[in-house]
Amino acid sequence: MAKAPFPIRVRARINELEKMIKTAQAELDELRVAERVLNRLASDGCEENEDVTSPENKAKPAQDRGDTIGSRIVGLLEAEGAMTTADILKKLQDNWRADLTLATVSSTLTRTKAQNLIVKIDDKWDTPKREEGANEAPSNPEKESDTNADLLKFQPPMP
Repeated sequence: MAKAPFPIRVRARINELEKMIKTAQAELDELRVAERVLNRLASDGCEENEDVTSPENKAKPAQDRGDTIGSRIVGLLEAEGAMTTADILKKLQDNWRADLTLATVSSTLTRTKAQNLIVKIDDKWDTPKREEGANEAPSNPEKESDTNADLLKFQPPMP
């Protein structure tokens, strides 16, 4: 049986190596997360064999922990305004943690939204304060009088 041409064998080997690199990168990402968790536990004063699930070792609320992904996202949106998930990821990777993934940012956005710290409008995330201000249209007396006339139509009759 004849061997495959050299360029095809090279391409096949490249594909194998790329697959190995992806697997190694995924493992490296998991190890980095584990390392960060261990460092946080160590900095919180937990001993190696200490029960981290005991009440005195429970995780502090996000606002007490300081620099979290959620707090960074809120700060970014307050400073820069509405952004897409991809834009938020890029800014965080460029300015803070290059190891962040889209999945991590997406889940953090969802949790932060559930805490009512951010809102999603169409495909962009923003802070509620900015979103409320953005929806306030400049006062238009002509439009206002139309609205008032409509409201008067729907008032129940006085007895």
